[in-house]
Amino acid sequence: MVRIVNLTPVLPPAANGLADFAVKCGEEWGNQGHDVNYIAPKISRINEDSTNPQKQTFFRNEAEFTNCVKRSKADYLLVHFSGYSYARWGLCHWLSNGIRDLRKSVEATKFATIFHEVYSSGPIYSSTFWVSGIRRAIARSIAKDSHFVFASTSSNIEKLALEDSREITKIGIFSNIAKLYPAFEFDKRSDFAV
Repeated sequence: MVRIVNLTPVLPPAANGLADFAVKCGEEWGNQGHDVNYIAPKISRINEDSTNPQKQTFFRNEAEFTNCVKRSKADYLLVHFSGYSYARWGLCHWLSNGIRDLRKSVEATKFATIFHEVYSSGPIYSSTFWVSGIRRAIARSIAKDSHFVFASTSSNIEKLALEDSREITKIGIFSNIAKLYPAFEFDKRSDFAV
């Protein structure tokens, strides 16, 4: 049995691609006999009202995040990354600092990051333009401190551009389009592909 902890920005019942992906993967790993847990920042009312039947812990800051991971004694921490999901303007320094600190202090846990998004940019008059360099640095720091790195697209792989020779694996990631359907309870949503 492997102990897996998923870090995701929100959990169902929210209609959120990262959360849905984490829970669907977790369900399958649980069916295979692994111990699957979830941790999420307590940044919104959505997490407080979560009805996800999986084991879950919420944290409020970097120190609580690192303590959650340490207490879990996880074999793997799987980070589902999209900067905007974790902090305003995608500036989630607490996450890159926390992973760096954990990498130094928790030798038994392997860190894997799935980059659902790396960073975005926009025209010079937009905030995304002005913070894209910082967001790129945060994403690269997280990738550098991860034992395994996955990305959803070839352009995300190019944006990460790791200096070392580690391979970034491209994986297909499903998404959802919350605006096109009502947010049904998670267990009542049907899976389908287009």
